[in-house]
This record gives sequence, C-alpha cells and structure tokens, in this order.
Amino acid sequence: MIKQISILIVVFVLYCFKGSAQVVLSTSGGAILSTSGGVVVDSKPSYPGTNLGPVKIGHIWWAPVNCGYEQGTRPYGLLYQWHRKYGQTYDEVPALKEQEGTTTLAEGSLITNHLNFYDGVDGNWCSNLPTVWSMSETYNPCPAGWRLPVSSEIVLFATNSTWVSSGGPDGLPGRWCMGNHAGDHEGSVFLPASGNISNGSPLQRGNYGWYWTSESEIVSTHIRGASLYFESGGNYFPGLFPVTLGLSVRCVADAVE
Repeated sequence: MIKQISILIVVFVLYCFKGSAQVVLSTSGGAILSTSGGVVVDSKPSYPGTNLGPVKIGHIWWAPVNCGYEQGTRPYGLLYQWHRKYGQTYDEVPALKEQEGTTTLAEGSLITNHLNFYDGVDGNWCSNLPTVWSMSETYNPCPAGWRLPVSSEIVLFATNSTWVSSGGPDGLPGRWCMGNHAGDHEGSVFLPASGNISNGSPLQRGNYGWYWTSESEIVSTHIRGASLYFESGGNYFPGLFPVTLGLSVRCVADAVE
C-alpha cells in the first residue's frame, strides 16, 4: 500500500510538470514513470505465445520459453541453424525439407525457405556467413524487442543449474538455471533438453540441450557458433559448434533500469 501511494504521488508530481523535459523514474518494483510517454505500471515485458512471465537476471530479461514455442504442439520450440531467422521442427509438423549443400544468407532468410534445412559443406550452411548474428528484423528469430544473448550473458548458466527429468514447464526434462535452481526455482530460467538437428535428422531430445548465442569464432577457416551445451549426466559448458546444426534459441531483452 505504501509503495502504491508513493507511485501515485510521483505520478501526480510528474503530471503537474509534464511540460518540462522528459523524466523517467524506475521504482524497485519495476514501475516506469515518464512525463512524455505516460505511465507504465510494470516494466516487466510479456513474451508472446505463453502466459509464463520472463525472468530478470541482472540487467537482462530472459524469455520463459524457447523461440518458436507453441503450447501443446511445440513445447521445445523450433531449432535454428546459426544466423537463420526461421527455425525447423524436430519431428513435429510441418516437417523440415532437407537440402544438400549451401545457400546464400539472403536465400536462407526468405520466408519461402523457412522449412528448408541446409546440410551445408564442412559445417557451413551459408556461402557468405558473417561472424556475428545480425539482430536486424531480416535475421533475428526473436519477437520484436527481443534478441539472442551474447556468450557472457549465458555462460553463468553452465555452473549454476540443476537437472530435472520432468520438472520443467510443460513437464519437460532440462535444467533450471540461476536463482534458486535447486529449490523453488524463484529467479530461475528453465532450459529444456531440446536436442538438435544434424544433416536433417533429429537427435538427442530429452537428454541434451544446445542454445545459440549471437557470437561465433573462426576455427580452421570455418565459422563455429558459440553455444551453451548441457546433458542429463551433468556435463554443461559453453562451446563452439558447426553452424549447420539446428539448435535452440532463448531470447533476451534489455531491462530498463
């Protein structure tokens, strides 16, 4: 009640001086007050396709589900080749269409090719792939206002997590990460063991998980995407993987402080 009264007082003060330059205040509860943009009662963003709320860790909001999630039909989300806007299904419908060889960055990002999975050559699906996954609308698979994490934002998940065989949202196996990951999951993010797609074949769902970042490195002249990897047996670490693999994406949004 005291917090609500305080917010109302600030709103009244800002209203009285709304002709001045823009003022933005943030309360400890996430309320954002702006003289020119109105009042946003709660700065916590929503994520489309689910009633679950994002989780704030540091200055980052983590989406509660994987990119491409659909409740009941695609609880694991879609699996994405590195730097592609459109992901493919593991074994759900519509089925992917395996394509031999490579394609261009532009062709791989066309909506008309969204079902295509490119086997690639020497671990590369694209003949002109950049070294950083562009977050422009053309290539970003995340909803508007969201992006892929960078390696430094997800690396702490590797050593702060607990495996569950069926204790995640939708009853999925995977790892609760950060926060009280071994207890009531307060402040934790759940990453399901979504498996991967390799050469058009779905593999290892239920026991292994890979999550892309927007970064990559050159390894022996080949681009390798940076990813967080984990398995049910307890191994979990950041690593570099062929960009031809279809892996999970967990989107993040920058918090307004």
